[in-house]
Amino acid sequence: MLNPRILVLLADLPDAEAALDMALAAIAHARRPNSLRFAVPLAFAGAFAQAGLPAGALGAGDVKYAGGSAGVADLLPLVTDETHFLCLRGPHAFADRWEQTLLARFAKAPGKRRIMTAALLAAEGGPQAYLPAIHCFTDDRTATVGAGLPLVCAAAPVKTLLVHPAFVFGGVDFVRNVDAADEVLSIAAYAAGYAVYALDSAPLWPLTQGGCAHVLAQPGPESLPPPMLARFEQLAGISFARRSGIVRAMEGLFGVDDGYPQRLPLPLLAQKQLDHLPWHSTPRAPLAVAAYIDLPDAPRPPQAYMLRLHALMRLHALPLTLYAGGEMERHLRAVFANTLAYPDNALLPRALLLQGMTPAELFRRNKLLLLQRAQRAYPAQSHVMWLDADTLPHPVCPDAPLSFAHMLDERVHIAWVNGEPDTSMIVVPVRLLAPLVREVQAHNQFDIDGRRDLSERALMRHLLGKYPELFTLHPLPAVFCTSQRM
Repeated sequence: MLNPRILVLLADLPDAEAALDMALAAIAHARRPNSLRFAVPLAFAGAFAQAGLPAGALGAGDVKYAGGSAGVADLLPLVTDETHFLCLRGPHAFADRWEQTLLARFAKAPGKRRIMTAALLAAEGGPQAYLPAIHCFTDDRTATVGAGLPLVCAAAPVKTLLVHPAFVFGGVDFVRNVDAADEVLSIAAYAAGYAVYALDSAPLWPLTQGGCAHVLAQPGPESLPPPMLARFEQLAGISFARRSGIVRAMEGLFGVDDGYPQRLPLPLLAQKQLDHLPWHSTPRAPLAVAAYIDLPDAPRPPQAYMLRLHALMRLHALPLTLYAGGEMERHLRAVFANTLAYPDNALLPRALLLQGMTPAELFRRNKLLLLQRAQRAYPAQSHVMWLDADTLPHPVCPDAPLSFAHMLDERVHIAWVNGEPDTSMIVVPVRLLAPLVREVQAHNQFDIDGRRDLSERALMRHLLGKYPELFTLHPLPAVFCTSQRM
């Protein structure tokens, strides 16, 4: 499209001054500011008319006034020659050339009847786009929609079923063909045959921490036939009547895949190409070991762990052995060839459970023993690495080059988070496995007899205190800590 024009609806702002500041910020950071027009609530009309604006900032006709609830449904009377619309709820900040980024990403979404949405959050490392996801059900007619799986290195906008009311972008044909309140926009778009895509980058982002949570409501039978609603619920994996949704809906995954298409950033792509050159040595990687068993006090349902394990399995550069037991063992054996039965009888004795140790404490204290068992099956490996089942909270590019060179020395590498050892990832030289395992076996009974702390962290503190010369600690922020969520 040679000359796109965007009608930007600014809603849920505290006053006219906030709306004016947001409109001026959007103009200042736009590549083509003359392509922007704005719609604000009718209540702000007087303040906008009296505002002293910089010369050329907002011309006649650049600001329109929306009645009603100032939602997508209120845009139709305001549309003239605009080609696209953008609905933003709450205060937002803008990156340079933000409108060009939106148009470019929208062009990557296939089909003619489509709209684009986004669940955006301002994070410490920069703004991040997420898949819109179901968070919880407030009653049998409404659910909360928020941020689900983060979109990391996504190759294109990702197809979804949920429209996040805080960010809706599309062609004005959607405004003409779909007349629905924002809280039922997801179902109305589905019923009208519009595909919904989640924006995979963040050229703009909300300025409020809680600005990402909005409502999805069940439309009444007068506006949507019950069979159509039932079909939407089936595809989305949710039920308003039962106030429930499957784990995939809570992550924002509504397709058959456990992730989304990804592309390597240019620096990593260049590194991968370099690794394939004949004179370049292939990066070494330790043997990675993960495990999943049924635990009565697991903080997540089994399906959530399966999504994270699948993200690990797809990494081509990571040699992975997976130990599985319980209800998901058959599934894991079917999807991952290098899945072995969890060796309950070859690790710490289960009699410890009768002496006060919980199943979760026993599982966590078995990590070094599992590493030793896996190494015996692959004696050529010089290092082994433990990874918690939920180490990866989101998919990583399967072809990503992984570098462990700085951890393949003669010391144990472990994270240090908030003054405590975090064992969600441990890299151990093979030669140190035997003495560490012997110490774990001896100290477990010592802790039981003395009625001491049976947590894995207490055990690791003991090992660090007894053999400080064997460990290298890596200070990390708390966001990387997963051992307490296992």
